[in-house]
Amino acid sequence: MVPAPQNYTLTFADDGTVAIKADCNQVNGSYVLDGEALTIELGAATMAFCGEQSMDQIYLGLLGRVSGALVTETGDLRLGLSDDAGQMQFTPYSAPGIAPHDISLDTQGSVSFTHLTPPTTDLV
Repeated sequence: MVPAPQNYTLTFADDGTVAIKADCNQVNGSYVLDGEALTIELGAATMAFCGEQSMDQIYLGLLGRVSGALVTETGDLRLGLSDDAGQMQFTPYSAPGIAPHDISLDTQGSVSFTHLTPPTTDLV
């Protein structure tokens, strides 16, 4: 489990941009979704030191390795990592109990997810 998951978020916008909160840092980027294939390109970022316990650099490194996405029956977002390196799981941030048909990656407007679990493999 990621400590303080509210500090590790993704917000996808329908214009192909993504806003990322990585602990005490903010990152802008872009994404391309083609079916279940997803790539995220990180852009401008604040570069504050968030503390020794922060997972910000690991989190951003993993986001740069995203190769696929799936929205589960419960509305969670699973991001697959390249080279079968595991996956990251997110849950809708401000919509507890959201139904799966209420969410997709290519919606109009913004969809936020909060990071819940670390990747399923050790990447350190």
